[in-house]
Amino acid sequence: MWKVFAIFCILGSPCETKWEFPEAVYDNPEECFERALEKSAETIEMLEVMGIEQESPLKIGCEYTIVKKT
Repeated sequence: MWKVFAIFCILGSPCETKWEFPEAVYDNPEECFERALEKSAETIEMLEVMGIEQESPLKIGCEYTIVKKT
């Protein structure tokens, strides 16, 4: 399974890695990267509207994860 992540580097704060909320997992990397592109556009727009300056460009992608079934 795959999860979307983003690395934020906001001026004056240490860089942070965040995962999609609410948590979502994707069956394959293509599906995940498609959502990552959507989230990237949404997040950049939100940061611009809020006037938040980034120290470096937003980094967004997907990581493989093992999901334990309960």
